[in-house]
Amino acid sequence: MITQKLETNQDAATLVERIEANLRAGALTKAAKAAGQIVVDDAKPRVTAPGYKGDKAGLPALRDSIVVVVRDYPTITLAIVGAAWPDGAHGHLVENGHLQKLKDGTTMHVPPHPWLRPAVDATQAAQQNAVEAELIAAAPEK
Repeated sequence: MITQKLETNQDAATLVERIEANLRAGALTKAAKAAGQIVVDDAKPRVTAPGYKGDKAGLPALRDSIVVVVRDYPTITLAIVGAAWPDGAHGHLVENGHLQKLKDGTTMHVPPHPWLRPAVDATQAAQQNAVEAELIAAAPEK
């Protein structure tokens, strides 16, 4: 699991306070979705191309299962980015590597091919900008 916390500056916090209370959750959801979509767009090209040895024929490519889901809770809004189940259930194996049991009973180490962590790291500034842009759009002018 990869956790990324975006810290907002005082200007962003002021924007949130200016948004009417009944509209605030929607604005935060939209901002989280925008930031998460930036990670999705960066992560998809980083995933190993379909057709690699061991790829499951007939299943959609891992890159086609990468999505952002937003969850709102009373004190926090989360954007969850990852491979959707069931088509992307093996996404963590590609990201972190794993042991694979072969037909002859031996095991081999499958090396990691990180795709999510590099996408999160590479897009931090863009995520922050997306959140702030959504909050600016939602906040009424003073």
